[in-house]
This record gives sequence, C-alpha cells and structure tokens, in this order.
Amino acid sequence: MPADLQPPTDFDPFASVGGKWREFVVVGAILLVCGVAAIFAPAVANFATSTLLGTLLMIAGGACVYQAMHTKDWAGYNWQLLLGAGEMVGGIFIVINPLKGAAAVTLLVAIVVIALGVSQIGLALKIRP
Repeated sequence: MPADLQPPTDFDPFASVGGKWREFVVVGAILLVCGVAAIFAPAVANFATSTLLGTLLMIAGGACVYQAMHTKDWAGYNWQLLLGAGEMVGGIFIVINPLKGAAAVTLLVAIVVIALGVSQIGLALKIRP
C-alpha cells in the first residue's frame, strides 16, 4: 500500500467520541427496546412499516407525475406518467389496507429471492467445467 494511503500510526478513530460513550449506550438501549417491541408486537410493527411504505410510494409517485407533467415533450413522458400513477395508486392501496400491503410486499420479496435462486443455479450450470 502506498505511504500516502496508509492511516497515520497515531490515529485514534474514537478520540472525537470517547467522551460521549453514554450517549452510545442510551441509543443502543433505545434500539434494543424498539427491536424487542417489534418482536413482541409484530402486527403493530408491520402496520407502521406498511403505512410508511405506502406514504413513501405516494410521495415518490407524485414526484414522478409532477416531473412527467413538466417534460411532456420527452420521449419517456408516457412511461414516467404511467409509473408515477402506478406508484401513487399502489401507495394509496397500501395505506388503505396496510396488512394486505405487507403481504404483497412479502410475496414480492419471495418472488425476487426465488428468481435469484433460479438464476444462481442456472449460472452454476453454465460455468461448470
């Protein structure tokens, strides 16, 4: 490794935060409590996550529609408008029924993981000696 890329020998990555260790303990405790609460109240955690996802999809879809409306002469206008509207509708459906939205997201993740598995096996068969 070149000398100019090596860290200085007297470098202490914790020097600037060493006196704030109590804050790290407090944040760690809060994260621990939140994680345990999510385990013991999965319906609440699922509802909150789905509602947030739906809201974010509505905002993202609105941004896409807004951008499409300001670039009507662009070749991708129709796709941008269609995808933005789809995001907004999907977000609205998730906010209206967060538990079904969570089930749909779980199904989508499962489909992606299955597709990745099939692709990985296909690649393995292709590159075998």
